[in-house]
Amino acid sequence: MQTRSFAPTPWRYVGLAIVPGLAAIILRCDPLRQAMNSGGHDLVSPSISVLCVTLIILGLIWKRQLPPWTFPALGILLQTLPGAVLGVILPPSPSNSALFSSLVNLWIIAAWGVTLVIAFKYRHAVQMPKLGWLLLGLTLVISPLVSLTIGSLLLLPVAIGLLLVRRNGLLAGLVPVAGIYWIVNGIFDPSYFLPTPASLIVEVSLAAFFLVATLVWVLRAHSTRAQFWGLILPAALALVGCEALRSAVFRGTAQAYSLQMWITRGQGAAQFLFALAAAAVMYKAFKDQDSSALAVQVSDVSAPMPAVE
Repeated sequence: MQTRSFAPTPWRYVGLAIVPGLAAIILRCDPLRQAMNSGGHDLVSPSISVLCVTLIILGLIWKRQLPPWTFPALGILLQTLPGAVLGVILPPSPSNSALFSSLVNLWIIAAWGVTLVIAFKYRHAVQMPKLGWLLLGLTLVISPLVSLTIGSLLLLPVAIGLLLVRRNGLLAGLVPVAGIYWIVNGIFDPSYFLPTPASLIVEVSLAAFFLVATLVWVLRAHSTRAQFWGLILPAALALVGCEALRSAVFRGTAQAYSLQMWITRGQGAAQFLFALAAAAVMYKAFKDQDSSALAVQVSDVSAPMPAVE
């Protein structure tokens, strides 16, 4: 794959990009989280959704298009907005549980539909390397049951990023990074069953690695190679570190972290990493092909016209 150099994103835009990550860290810390969850209602996710909507609207007004510093907000919004809207329309209650589940399933089906439509649209535009197909396949088969239920939520931000990659290159990878973070933190839930201090460390670490470290790395990178690894390595460190902390906390207890537990949770962590790696490979291949085609067009235009006899 080609490697190109360029100027990094200015720090003022990096600061705007990490606002959702900083909000996720602050709002999940005690005692603010307890205050936000008073009355049995989780106000953290709706608050972050409102913040993300605000950032996206400001970006559209300011730049007349989605600037890269809004991509993390877009990735989070893809995961949080449906639940926040359903929570307002159908407050949790025994009478609403069946309808709520039906609407959630409908959203999952709709997300599959959007993902497949985008994939069909770009089926000829991206000549993805074999590594990309392998990673995409592993994403779906490593945990088949999970892929059927939340696979669309996992791949939807990857597909949305594909719409942004021609103009923004690998910066489009910030959409799946943020979207996958929310699945990791919410559905995969590495802090589940952990005591409060360890749980807080896990939640803060995930937000710090996914939504702050990754964004700073990718936005301040000087080359596509640095951006490529920036999309993958912080997430890998976060997931491995969180599982290592879980195993350390549960070692010697009744809920000891057995080999079976490592395999089970390792499958989930690997699925998220394969999705991110597939997105990075896909976006880089797309941008490389696009740049090569543009270079050919420029060379054709600049070539001297043949003499007419």
